Amino acid sequence: MSKFGVHPYLNEDFAQFKFNLQSDLTGVFDWNTYDLFAFLTVEYESNDGRKTEVTVWDDIILRKNTKQHKIDYKNMQVEYLLSDKNKELRGKTVQVYFNVDHMPVVGFTQKQRVHVGNFTLPEEYLGSYSTKRY
Repeated sequence: MSKFGVHPYLNEDFAQFKFNLQSDLTGVFDWNTYDLFAFLTVEYESNDGRKTEVTVWDDIILRKNTKQHKIDYKNMQVEYLLSDKNKELRGKTVQVYFNVDHMPVVGFTQKQRVHVGNFTLPEEYLGSYSTKRY
């Protein structure tokens, strides 16, 4: 966990963290795949029982750029903060999902989603908000 606290401008809980992600998407591409939209989401249940889902990282993977087809991130900083306007993140266990939307040349968009792990946020705030990228 890089940072966890209350955002000074938005007055909401936020968490900044790093992740590891490995995936070989080569086999997903075929003649009808224009590109892929890959994204990492975290999900948690609010105090009133509602499911909340937040996107923390995303990327567009082009068919013609084969170097992008193999993802190998180590210690990658999230692109977007995990935040909660109701300040309910303390002590929450969050589920992490890797999602891929297949953008076809023709036809319907197909979606895949894989559970890749979970973690529990601290009971107490630590660190502070910074606009600095790590």
